[in-house]
Amino acid sequence: MQDEDFHAVIADAVGQVFITNGVGKHIIGLCDGLNTKEQIVSTVMSAYGSTAVDQVRKEVMRFLTAVTNMGVVTWTDAPRAPSGRHRSPRSP
Repeated sequence: MQDEDFHAVIADAVGQVFITNGVGKHIIGLCDGLNTKEQIVSTVMSAYGSTAVDQVRKEVMRFLTAVTNMGVVTWTDAPRAPSGRHRSPRSP
């Protein structure tokens, strides 16, 4: 899961800019209130053609923990029902 492109993600709620690679940007984009952490792991594995389930899960979970601790994303106990519109990662 290597990607050489870098992207800035603005976390308005905490007033910070977070720099990540393309994989990180993809993961943050999946934090839309609809996907569970396991769904995000599965989507990343499919998107990048990985079969190393344990390694991908470990890396994705480590990344999600880091961006959660930085306030870039927040988590609820259950995914929201689809509303037909795209939501930002910080939306409740």
